Amino acid sequence: MAQKATESAFQAFLEGLRGDIHASLCSSTGELISALQERDVENARGIAVRLQQELNLCDSDRPSYFLAQILTLLYYDDVFLHCDEVSVWLLALESELQRLRASGRPQGVSSALVSSLDNGRPVPIEETGSWKCGRAR
Repeated sequence: MAQKATESAFQAFLEGLRGDIHASLCSSTGELISALQERDVENARGIAVRLQQELNLCDSDRPSYFLAQILTLLYYDDVFLHCDEVSVWLLALESELQRLRASGRPQGVSSALVSSLDNGRPVPIEETGSWKCGRAR
């Protein structure tokens, strides 16, 4: 005989599912960073497209927005001339994924971040901690 799930069991199931989704998103983001470190743009594009599909499971539009900016840059012929911009968007994506995991609440895209990054000029940074612009190691 089937039993009705309790609210706490249902919440625990959802939390486990959120954890699995978050782990998958972080893993794919790590793969994207690794591909960029190896300067494998074709692989990075494929990973980014897959990550974009995975982000459909996310309860916020912000990560998708950040990834869309990365994808746009990955299709430039001279993608590594824009590594500062790619780095900033990767940091924003990583930060948003961590924030979502901590809060679990969706938020809109920060207008300050968007205006500082969408003005058509690269945002200078020295090192992102995610990937470096230099040669692959």
